[in-house]
Amino acid sequence: MTSTLDQTPAPVDACPDSGAFNQTALTLVTQRADPGEPPEHSHPRSHLATTRTGKQVNAAVQSGRPSHLEPVRTYQTDPSETRAHILVVDDDPTTRKLLEDNLARSGYEVTSAASGAEAKGLAQANPPDLILTDVYMSGTDGIELTRWLRTQKGTEAVPIVLLSGSSDNGLLAHGLDAGADDFVTKPVNSSELRNRLRLLLRNKRVADELQAREQAAIPFGFGTSQVCSHHESNGNEAGDGDTNGQGFDTSGASILVIEDQRAQRALVQAFLGELKCHVHMAADGREALALLSEHRPDLVILDLHLPDIHGFDLIPQIKRRSRLKQVPILVVSAAAEVGDRVKALELGADDYIVKGFDRLEFKARVTRLLRWKRRLDHLADRCDQAMQQAMTDSLTGLSTHGFMREMLRHKLAGARRQGHLASVVYADIDHFKQINDQFGHASGDRVLKAVAQTLRESIQASDTVARFGGDEFVLLLPDTDAADAGKMAERARAAVESLAIPIPGAGDRDHLRVTMTLGVASYPADAADAECLLQRADEALYAAKQAGRNRVSLFNEGLKRTRDHSRVLLVDDDEGTLRLLQGYLSSEGYQTSPASDGMAALEAARRIRPDLILLDGVLPGLHGFDVCRRLKKESRTCLIPVILVSVLRSHEDKLRGTEAGADDFLTKPVDKEQLLARMRALLRSKRTTDLLEDAETVIFTLARAVESRDPSTGGHVERVSHYAVELGKAIGLPGAQVEGLRRAGVVHDIGKVIVPDNILLKPGKLTPEERKVIEQHVEVGYELLQPLRTFADSLPAVRFHHERLDGSGYPLGLKGDQVPVVAQIMAIVDVYDALTTDRVYRAALSQADACRILREEAARGLHEPHLLETFIRLMNGGAQKRD
Repeated sequence: MTSTLDQTPAPVDACPDSGAFNQTALTLVTQRADPGEPPEHSHPRSHLATTRTGKQVNAAVQSGRPSHLEPVRTYQTDPSETRAHILVVDDDPTTRKLLEDNLARSGYEVTSAASGAEAKGLAQANPPDLILTDVYMSGTDGIELTRWLRTQKGTEAVPIVLLSGSSDNGLLAHGLDAGADDFVTKPVNSSELRNRLRLLLRNKRVADELQAREQAAIPFGFGTSQVCSHHESNGNEAGDGDTNGQGFDTSGASILVIEDQRAQRALVQAFLGELKCHVHMAADGREALALLSEHRPDLVILDLHLPDIHGFDLIPQIKRRSRLKQVPILVVSAAAEVGDRVKALELGADDYIVKGFDRLEFKARVTRLLRWKRRLDHLADRCDQAMQQAMTDSLTGLSTHGFMREMLRHKLAGARRQGHLASVVYADIDHFKQINDQFGHASGDRVLKAVAQTLRESIQASDTVARFGGDEFVLLLPDTDAADAGKMAERARAAVESLAIPIPGAGDRDHLRVTMTLGVASYPADAADAECLLQRADEALYAAKQAGRNRVSLFNEGLKRTRDHSRVLLVDDDEGTLRLLQGYLSSEGYQTSPASDGMAALEAARRIRPDLILLDGVLPGLHGFDVCRRLKKESRTCLIPVILVSVLRSHEDKLRGTEAGADDFLTKPVDKEQLLARMRALLRSKRTTDLLEDAETVIFTLARAVESRDPSTGGHVERVSHYAVELGKAIGLPGAQVEGLRRAGVVHDIGKVIVPDNILLKPGKLTPEERKVIEQHVEVGYELLQPLRTFADSLPAVRFHHERLDGSGYPLGLKGDQVPVVAQIMAIVDVYDALTTDRVYRAALSQADACRILREEAARGLHEPHLLETFIRLMNGGAQKRD
């Protein structure tokens, strides 16, 4: 077969949405994402591999799969990062190599297969994030492969793109009906291909995160049976969107067609009528925006050339509306140029079709977009329902974020009907992160519980208080005006300031003292709806922080001018450029901080933690590329988006910027609108990252809630985490594995959420049936944590910490080197802490007796002797952790 890949390289800065992904419009779901480019995904690991081995396609060979899977080439741009994994399938070696190199240069991890049969084995061994397959291949062709993948667990929802040298519309419709997500005709423009892949990966990322968040929320509100039924469903319920593409019902779908030509409107309406869709028509952009203000369609079909607003300008206007972010846009245009297709996709369109299109192609592309939209809607609804079950925060006993939002909407609706007042207080503990960093999460939890109790005691029975975020609280005060709400907030502030919270293990003399900043807004004086009222209270809170913290601020109209816009660090040694950038950004409401050299930029980034950095590539002293590299290596600054802005414009310079970790690259002179568009895209991703980090807090909170069921195990998870980290460091484990041990120590028993109290707290010997129930906790914990990428390095320790070297452990009865070293560490420290603390069935043993018992177990083959002796030396050397 002849290679027909267009190798024209697209510039690195071709896409204003570089690195971002479309956020799903959920208000009750805590998401987690890491929006670097390309989008990431957590790949299954070999269950018997330690976290040292990383992600390897050839794990299929190690696990006993056929040897023909061995000669697979895997490209990975940076082994320290998890990249999106793309499987390329083509029987032509030249085309396959061109695709591999093109995608690898874009930062993706690429695996290749020379046939459909080989692709099946690879996809089952290590499901990729996306599959790019040729249609015409000997043996299993691309369409047959697509249909088979859609029936297999693990690949039923993986995006699939078909490549073909044929423009046969019947073939396109056949491929999309088989379950493909896109169809690209050769010759392929590399820039267009990358944009199409990026879009599909973004959508998959949203779906993955929704499912992961749902799983994280289920234990708070549902029983075990619901967890099992969800796992068994694999996302293939009828409402999930029918991923195989066949039999998808488009009837009743709401579609907005924006087209000024009557003949074209009639044609589109006729085709949509065959799909039984409900069609709304708009003859220009303004009419379309008016309709979109009142309705949320399932799909927008947009003509580029409208009489009032160009389609390129209308796309971002639609996508900027939060309720429309996930509404797909199909661009219809008479222009067939590649540049127009690329630009439409970069601006946020989901597909592009040239006028004069075939009926089959049009219907197939519409059906594909509706199918994916319905899948996302279904996942969003299901995730929302799961989170609604979590009405009470397990750490503080207060209402949750989601419950407070619903309560606020309900109370304001009642106040509107009855002509009553209502106020909201937005509160934030000052410098709470420093408390966690300096004293540990256990002390931070004590602070949260003490502050929560104080707030609860400060309100009346008719009021509601919720933990709104990590260290944020919201109070809802019905029938209360701003003045009375301000007085209540001041009483609460003074009560929090008077708290003296003991530090665990530090005795009665040392206490933590904290302060709190609060903002107040009232209905109807300050806002007419729930979201706006929260925003006004947040703006008042921000004003109070700007004024010095530890105070109360009431909202007023003047605060709108000082609302909390993102802070941008500007780094350039040219004063004229700094003034120009400051002018650009200040006019848009951004807060800016300047730095004139590389060292000053590093110090400012660490000190002010900006939301985004504009970094000159050529600086005196420390080069801009080196500054970027250092920022991305430091944990405190690695997630801050960086845009390199430089006079350097060669492809090599842009590649250097990408390798240094830059999220985008612009050449001087900078176009203002292009700069602002790219900043908005990266800031949207940054806000998603900040929100999604709360998912880890949810898991840690659940783990501590499980521990609190047994009073005799108080502090167990913190001690185990401490011991595991010390032992991991002592034997020289890499930093990632040590961090995995820290997290695993806290969550290693999280699966005991399923164990009834009568078994968990039983003082006597367990029956065989009861022991089976206990032993299930490692698999339940593994299943709960597995979807969350931040716990990837913790999974071996969580799942296998009850395995023993002689094969007598559970869940798999692993032997010897099969037991990961991190699990061996966790087993030793877990047993040690259990022996040295009081339990319901016996009193605590001394350190010497505990070490003697562990040595006896090692002699029987349960533990590795050298590892155990290293741990004992640590304990004798003072590595004990006090409660």
